Amino acid sequence: MGFNIGLVADYRIMELLNLRFEPGLVSTQRNLVFYDRSRFTQDSDTLRNVKSTYIYLPLLLKISTQRLNNIRPYLLGGVATSINLSSNEKNPDDNLNQVFRTKTNTFYYELGVGVDFYFNFFKFSPSIRGVFAISDELVPDKAIDSPWTGNISGLRSRGVFLNFTFH
Repeated sequence: MGFNIGLVADYRIMELLNLRFEPGLVSTQRNLVFYDRSRFTQDSDTLRNVKSTYIYLPLLLKISTQRLNNIRPYLLGGVATSINLSSNEKNPDDNLNQVFRTKTNTFYYELGVGVDFYFNFFKFSPSIRGVFAISDELVPDKAIDSPWTGNISGLRSRGVFLNFTFH
């Protein structure tokens, strides 16, 4: 769970095609649970809460239909990058010291569907979007056989988001 607050810069390429830049600040927490308890000495070691704050920078193409009364459905897709401000990538501590490390920069692709609702003084655009990491986010522990990262070949975020845009 988390939240995103940001801005929308929209450039109309053609009547039904827009280029959008939607920078935002994202705060989220992921819980990693390790079910094989045989490799851990304490039960508290089987859970890692990974709190993250990102600067999220998506560049999207928005393809709209013709407006029908005050409604206009659309599809969007594009690429994004993020800067994880709480990644701990350069931190010398690792999971032995309760620090789960991820990379600072990650790349994604994003797909979504939404509807523009036109009102007298503003436009409301709810959308459902899928965001999928392309690059690996995991920074492995120093010990090759670490019970936290030794068995993980890669860590890639995936998420489904409900966005509400007012413009």
